[in-house]
Amino acid sequence: MARSSGLNTWFQHHPRRLWTRKSPDGKTRNQIDYITVNQRFRNCIVHAKCYPGADCNSDHVLVVSYIRVKLKKAIPRKRVKPRLKIRLLWEDKNVREKFQQETVSKLITLPDGVDEKFEVLCQTLTDAAEKVIHKQTGEKKQKWMTDEILLLMEDRRLFKQDTR
Repeated sequence: MARSSGLNTWFQHHPRRLWTRKSPDGKTRNQIDYITVNQRFRNCIVHAKCYPGADCNSDHVLVVSYIRVKLKKAIPRKRVKPRLKIRLLWEDKNVREKFQQETVSKLITLPDGVDEKFEVLCQTLTDAAEKVIHKQTGEKKQKWMTDEILLLMEDRRLFKQDTR
């Protein structure tokens, strides 16, 4: 939970600029109204004070704050495509054969231009790889991690999602 601060207590003012409520008897004055701001943004507040002369039909007075906001352009996050397990091409014979069948059938006829050939080759290899090769999922990053540990980690992640 974010902490907040009452900012009209941060600035030194004459006592008449500090009280925010005058009691009905006209003698007692209290500071009970505050401008609160999240602690993260409190350095944006330049000045805060009360205006007891403002007519607002209340026993409370107007509390005003001056703020300086620095707006920043939001940069969208790039979506990362999931990687393919390319090592399966040399480790698994069945995957290699399926990949060859997919690519050879499409690369029999190629266009004449070099740029066109390159584009067709890249597109064919990408399509065949996405169709035949599996995407990487939660690969172990340390040598000591076993498949059992990875399964336990996945169970824990799913459990944490359910509890939210």
